[in-house]
Amino acid sequence: MAKEGKKSRWYQYSFEDVYGKEWKTKPQVPHAQLTLDDIYDSSVLGQADPVKAKMDYIRKCRICEKTIISGNFVECNIYPVWNTRKDTPKTKKSRESREAQKNLNNKNAQLTVIRLLNTNFVKGDLLITLTYKDGYYPTLERARKDINNYIKALKRERKKQGLDELKYIYVIEYVPEGEDTKKVRIHHHIIINAMDRDVAESKWKFGRSESKIAQPDEDFGLEGYGRYITKQEKRSHHRWASSRNLKRPIERVNTTTLTKKKMYDMVKSGDDISSIFEKIYKNKFTYTGSKIFYSDYVGGFYIYGTLKTKKGVVVMENREVAPVQPDLPKSRVFVDMTWTGSIRCGIANFSVVFETIVNGKTYTVEKYGKISGTTKHRAALLIADYVLSQFTKRSDIELHIDDALLAAGINDGRFRAQRESGYKGIKNLELIDGLLADMALGGHIVSVVDEKKNEYSEAEFIQLRKRIANMQYDFEMEDRR
Repeated sequence: MAKEGKKSRWYQYSFEDVYGKEWKTKPQVPHAQLTLDDIYDSSVLGQADPVKAKMDYIRKCRICEKTIISGNFVECNIYPVWNTRKDTPKTKKSRESREAQKNLNNKNAQLTVIRLLNTNFVKGDLLITLTYKDGYYPTLERARKDINNYIKALKRERKKQGLDELKYIYVIEYVPEGEDTKKVRIHHHIIINAMDRDVAESKWKFGRSESKIAQPDEDFGLEGYGRYITKQEKRSHHRWASSRNLKRPIERVNTTTLTKKKMYDMVKSGDDISSIFEKIYKNKFTYTGSKIFYSDYVGGFYIYGTLKTKKGVVVMENREVAPVQPDLPKSRVFVDMTWTGSIRCGIANFSVVFETIVNGKTYTVEKYGKISGTTKHRAALLIADYVLSQFTKRSDIELHIDDALLAAGINDGRFRAQRESGYKGIKNLELIDGLLADMALGGHIVSVVDEKKNEYSEAEFIQLRKRIANMQYDFEMEDRR
């Protein structure tokens, strides 16, 4: 038995591999030819509610929400996680496991390239294809030297013209030695940040060079280009590399928000799943598509969704919040909290006063809440996240709350430093990461004032005691650690 107060660990696994079959809610075959096996797996046939039957197989798990933000595009992965290695599913071993692993590695490499493209490159950048003269078939090692020399020439030219530092991703497409190289001749695909096309083409000295202006798709960005340059064919192989100055996609893992009921509702929702996805991200993104997968030997589902940012919503590539604008509305938020229970597991009853000044007149809104099974610091983090959720527009927020760790984390940049170091040895990382992501997604400027009492405290403690006595709350949750 785990010691009281010990934080549970939720084990990650290859969920895409485990949940490898698509749940077809709308089969594309004629009804007369349709069988139950076309829609559901055999383990739930005959059940009145096949979705519920799959969900009933999950025990002692949480629903994990893994978000990947690449520029203006979002991938949402929703799947079960367990807190013991014994319960955590593993992929079944088979004779084809080596080939399956190879395909999975290729798929992951392709996704990495697509995410880097959407995070770093925009309309107006250059898509370049470099080929060799007829009769010349360089080795892979020679081709690597050629592309690196080409990159050095571009860097020199950009420096000469006073342009920004070169950013690039290149892919070498080739056929291994000993195979027929006439059908797939070795060549290069490279994307670079904008510069003169003619100059960029002229720096390639070994054959033809062709360039195009990048035109990202409205819903999927440069995904189509990424899939093309990393396409998997029988004969061709690929080697890719990128410049070190590329920004990385934002990744966030959350195991405290979604529930098994929410997963059930999403699978059952059909076309209405779009509104559920958008609500998860507080309507800051527009739904573009989703797929649902299941497993023959594990309960539950894996739900994959894609979204894009709405116009006017700023997602910073480096996870920093946007700079303050002159017309950015300013608000002060005052939090008062009472505590009952032990240090490791108690109840936080709190009040929040939102104060905004418009045309010299002060307007206030009061909210009251309760968080059970938490610690004081976790309660402060959860309250801060709740405060951000109440702002529908970008705002300059000054948060007054009794928590020195939160103040240092936000004001001194400690939370961001911890994130950059991979949260090594850091407690409450899922709450900190969620708070930073909400700040970035909302485009808010947040500062924290660490104080035990504020100008509203005396009146708010009176109102809070009445709310506690009558159990009247605007917000109530249990901290599921």
